[in-house]
Amino acid sequence: MKISNNYFFLFFALILFLFINIFLLYYANGLKSFLMGADSYSYINPALNFLENGNLQYSNGELMHNNTPLYSIFLSIFILIDKDFYYLYIILSQLIMLLLIAVITVKSFNIKSIFIKNFFFILIIFNPNLVISCHLCQTEILYTLLFILSFYFLLNFINNNNFKNLFFCSVFIGLATLTRPIGVYIFYIFTFILLLNIYLNNKSKYMLLKFLSFILIFFVILAIWSIRNYYFFGIFFISSNSGYYSYDNLIQLFKISYNLSESDAILKVNDYYLSLNNNLDLNSFCIMNIRDLKCKEFFFNGFISYVINSNFFVLSKALIYSFVNTYLTGGATNFSNYLNLGIGNNVHSFYISKLSFNNLLILLQSFNIPYLLIFIMTTLYSILTKIIALMGFIYLLINKNYKILFILITILTTYTILFLFVGNSRFRVPLEPLILFFTINGLLFLRIIKK
Repeated sequence: MKISNNYFFLFFALILFLFINIFLLYYANGLKSFLMGADSYSYINPALNFLENGNLQYSNGELMHNNTPLYSIFLSIFILIDKDFYYLYIILSQLIMLLLIAVITVKSFNIKSIFIKNFFFILIIFNPNLVISCHLCQTEILYTLLFILSFYFLLNFINNNNFKNLFFCSVFIGLATLTRPIGVYIFYIFTFILLLNIYLNNKSKYMLLKFLSFILIFFVILAIWSIRNYYFFGIFFISSNSGYYSYDNLIQLFKISYNLSESDAILKVNDYYLSLNNNLDLNSFCIMNIRDLKCKEFFFNGFISYVINSNFFVLSKALIYSFVNTYLTGGATNFSNYLNLGIGNNVHSFYISKLSFNNLLILLQSFNIPYLLIFIMTTLYSILTKIIALMGFIYLLINKNYKILFILITILTTYTILFLFVGNSRFRVPLEPLILFFTINGLLFLRIIKK
């Protein structure tokens, strides 16, 4: 009977999880909704070409260089199985990944109470941001699974110094980087944490050898893709995404700093890049071919130069907006696009950046009712879990859990800084399980759940 009580809510939650996702699939517009994911075609087109001619290519025939290959290869497996309904198999596999993410996250923190384990698991699988990501052609869920696996093995290694854990930690970071280029920064964060751990606890040569093996394994995994890029493009690199990312960052910086619409911000950014150096041909070419490999340094250097010469207040305003948009939004736009609900005139970001009572009224009037309900529910979930997470931080601090606090804060802070000015709920997806660990401790602090 005791076991039945402990697992009753878990069983009920899984049934509800199943029905919610069936509902989303039923009301979605099939493949069209699946491809609503950000940058979906930059993953699906290389997957299609990979099956057709063995090369990862974009729709224009250009070889893939902006992204890393693993997600496109993952997609190609299901396209090969069923060309008509492959998206259903991908969604199902991503939902299974979400369940695995929840299981591995719970195991990572070595929670003893079965009730709290189950509650933590439920918090993760009903996170709106994670759920909707499973239904879209985006790298987030596969990347998050690989990231959480690497995190799990990192904690295990720090606790017992077993090289097997360090080996798998490196393997999964490497695979995560081959899914999303930002994974390389996770490698840097983990390298810093491991070095500090070695310095504080174990300075032996044997420990240092393990650490060097960790680095070697990571670069061996990336070597195949880097060598492929050298063969086709003449230089070793993982991804050329920093060029487009810099361009997009500058658009968001202009948009928020000067209260511009998206279209006006793009025009202003294009004018800025056209004014750089004396090579007008290169400038014009890059404006017309934003993702071209030749333009990577052009956009990156131009962005850095602008930021260095910008007013501190202007930069701070844009960063604050980015971080608020990242952590407090709930993914309502993804739900709306997936269910084809529409969001009025798509003005919510613009009006939030110029928040006032009148603008708020205009904002509410521009939404249709279904979207507004989703917006309220997802935003409330996001805000409440973050507020309780702050209490969880205090709870962990009171209980002197300094090691896990340091690791989590290092990961969350560094990852947040990487968002720069383009923050949105999508970027928060890999961090959701870690944030919810703080939330579960916040609930303990409030004694809402039993210890």
